[in-house]
Amino acid sequence: LVHTQRESQPWWKVKFDSPISVGNVVFYNRKDCCAERARYLTVQVLMSGLVVKTIQLNGIPTTADSGELFEFHGITGDEVKLSLPGKDYLNFHEVEIFEYSPTPEPPEPAPKPTPPTPSPTAAIQ
Repeated sequence: LVHTQRESQPWWKVKFDSPISVGNVVFYNRKDCCAERARYLTVQVLMSGLVVKTIQLNGIPTTADSGELFEFHGITGDEVKLSLPGKDYLNFHEVEIFEYSPTPEPPEPAPKPTPPTPSPTAAIQ
């Protein structure tokens, strides 16, 4: 469980040793109380301190076991940051960050072989 003090623009972040390709971030809200505090949650991927992509939630995140999914589709960064605007508490149960793993494209079907064509000088028997 993560819980900040009531502060201006509370945040939580994780820094990786080297850049990763971020696939999904799953946010698990509190179930016992205070779920509405995360209604304007912002999730960002940063590279060297600069924001690469931001996704903002507008509504109360789910308290379901599946969590709230934020899809980044392979954005490269070395930090993931969660934050709230204004003055509030940032509290949540858990966050999972998954590296991007593209679904392999199905292989192209092999071309159909063309039937052999007899040479014009082939003898017909």
